[in-house]
Amino acid sequence: MKIILTGSTGFIGSAVLSRCLAHPSITSIIALSRRPIPVSHPKLTTVIQSNFLAYPPDILSQLQGAEACIWVLGTPTSGKEVHVDYTLAAATAFVEHIAPTVREKEGKIFTFVYLSGKICERDQSKALWFLADARRMRGAVETELVEMEAKHADVWRTVVARPGGVSKAESTILRWLAPDWTIGVAELAAALADVVVSGESEHFMENGNLRERGESALRKLP
Repeated sequence: MKIILTGSTGFIGSAVLSRCLAHPSITSIIALSRRPIPVSHPKLTTVIQSNFLAYPPDILSQLQGAEACIWVLGTPTSGKEVHVDYTLAAATAFVEHIAPTVREKEGKIFTFVYLSGKICERDQSKALWFLADARRMRGAVETELVEMEAKHADVWRTVVARPGGVSKAESTILRWLAPDWTIGVAELAAALADVVVSGESEHFMENGNLRERGESALRKLP
């Protein structure tokens, strides 16, 4: 299975990359990155993407055959260009140029996994007490990506991952005190990889679902 991955040099993205490299069902990873990734592996190909708003033919040709994308670009404080413009530009390019080919040649539906966050808000009219603009902005992206599936259901599936606080290693105390708000990065990475491999998931995966999915995946494939 060939997949596309972004954010591979970040905290969560690097964990997702490691998990995907170790997964036997994932045979090829195309990492879109502004700079070289300090990882060498037979499965990994880094495609330098200087402009995340444009996908010219030479970039699209390298992405052909991908069955899924895990989109982990940006940080919680990144602005509109990263979270809205980059995400939707990529999704539009993929649904128009990558997904139809996968459907035609492999008979498969392209899965786009978008890493959002638990506090992001899809209801644009809801009153929010902190980080209101950022939360509504990313919630609006969630909505647009799900609507994209409604328009292209024959070739496209959207999955929105909404973890709470992601830590290097989730503590037992935090797991007990705030089970719906914390997740270890290894569990999150395992859950995201499992979603693209299986192709099975609800549209919105909340923190508890992600943790259960990740823990189960790690038990099956440490």
